[in-house]
Amino acid sequence: MIDQLLKQAELLLETNRPADAEKKIRQALSESPEHPGALASLAWCLIQQNKYADALQPAQQAVAREPDEPYYLFILGYAFLFNNQTAKARETVQSALHLAPDTAGLYQLMAQLEFHERRWDLALYNIERGLELEPDNEALVNLRTMVLVKLNRTAEAGDTVDSALHKNPENAYSHANKGWVAVEKGNYAEAQKSFLEALRINPNNEHAQEGLKESIKAKNPLYRVVLRYFLWMNKLSEGNQWLVIIGAYVAFRLVRWVSESNPGLQPFLMPLIILYIIFVYSSW
Repeated sequence: MIDQLLKQAELLLETNRPADAEKKIRQALSESPEHPGALASLAWCLIQQNKYADALQPAQQAVAREPDEPYYLFILGYAFLFNNQTAKARETVQSALHLAPDTAGLYQLMAQLEFHERRWDLALYNIERGLELEPDNEALVNLRTMVLVKLNRTAEAGDTVDSALHKNPENAYSHANKGWVAVEKGNYAEAQKSFLEALRINPNNEHAQEGLKESIKAKNPLYRVVLRYFLWMNKLSEGNQWLVIIGAYVAFRLVRWVSESNPGLQPFLMPLIILYIIFVYSSW
């Protein structure tokens, strides 16, 4: 009975119905509360529903019962990652790779971990290793597109996502990525078409929803400047982002001090001060 319920849950997950799958899995767990496969499946269902905090406990319970099962470690790694416990996520995926070094999904998880920590080169390295094992893995191909954008390899990112869409034109995430590549190129009308197509396929795709909002706001020439700044900042490491923010603030204070100390320079420096204030307000 438990195996049958888990198979039903798996089919529901494949058709993007995680809430219904969760019900089947909880029914299975009511019969066998310590079933590691059911616990792992429950954690994965919760992750699919963005219930990351709730996913952590069943994922840990599954691994506690079968610590050498790579798939359970894979799910636990994602649970740690989405709960911002990156050190534990890294340790978990490394343990899984030691047990199953030829599993593309584990390289995908490692790549997402590196992406989360803004290590673009390491993310790309793990993506390429995963694609060596599964060249048609759509999740890895889409992640590769995103990393190439961060590395300012926009043309290559466009080729990658076009190839993915040629193989599967109904992948909403690929359409969303195509939209973001268009945003990077400043083709906002083209970007909107891609985002709308992604939302036609999957109305709940947050990647496309956010992109559509940004591409619409980019019709405003002033907002385009802010958007370009955000796109540039998002490619920097966290440390470099803080250097830019602190550097801009120090420069603002310096210009303001010079302006106050030299009234004759105020007509020339005041526009810079006003521009900085407008920029900070727009960013906020």
